[in-house]
Amino acid sequence: MADRFPWFPFYAADWRLSRAVRAMTPEQRGGYIELLCVAWDDGTREPSLQSSDAYLAQMSGLGRRWRIAGAPIRACFVERDGRLCSDKLTKIWEIQRAKYELRSDAGRLGGIAKAKRDKERVLAMPAASQPSARRFAGQTQKSDRTNSSSGPTALSALTDGALASATTGRRA
Repeated sequence: MADRFPWFPFYAADWRLSRAVRAMTPEQRGGYIELLCVAWDDGTREPSLQSSDAYLAQMSGLGRRWRIAGAPIRACFVERDGRLCSDKLTKIWEIQRAKYELRSDAGRLGGIAKAKRDKERVLAMPAASQPSARRFAGQTQKSDRTNSSSGPTALSALTDGALASATTGRRA
């Protein structure tokens, strides 16, 4: 799932205020947004489209109407290395990628720091009170058996009784 961005932010105000979009018919707007989504795909690579009119007609959903309606849509893209790109969509993708990398690095560093703290905390404990030593020795802490305000809890009393009967062979 790394480096995968299945969604992109859509800035409604930018869309509504774009002169190019306002000049389009509703059908052209639909074709344009479809092509933006196709270009984005799952976000694993820089958004772009094949530049053939047959491909654009199919992917936009306009089909044969592409010949008449496609020119304003195609004008919203620039051709680079034989592919059509949207400058704005590319900038959005770069921002999303940079955010992902920052968050990924922060998460990795946070995990390393937490592991280091946990290791230091366990090493600082006396050997008999380390969690693994208590578990295998059958020891429990006093706080496991008592409620600080009212003495032993019902659960710890039942547990202690069951343990006593198991070790002596008698019922509690």
